[in-house]
Amino acid sequence: MSGTPAFSYEIIRNGKQPQKVEVLHKGELKTFLFGTDVSKRRIVEMLPRLILDFRIKGRAV
Repeated sequence: MSGTPAFSYEIIRNGKQPQKVEVLHKGELKTFLFGTDVSKRRIVEMLPRLILDFRIKGRAV
């Protein structure tokens, strides 16, 4: 491993609307939505598993 991240992400917060997380992984942009009460730390912990699940099952938003 070179120490570079496998994906990049951006968390977009918009008041009381769900948090939108855009993930760039292998040239594909994926979007995930999280509730307003989910912390940044929890989102970052869940992202690798979400990316892996969606890559295997082929279900991307």
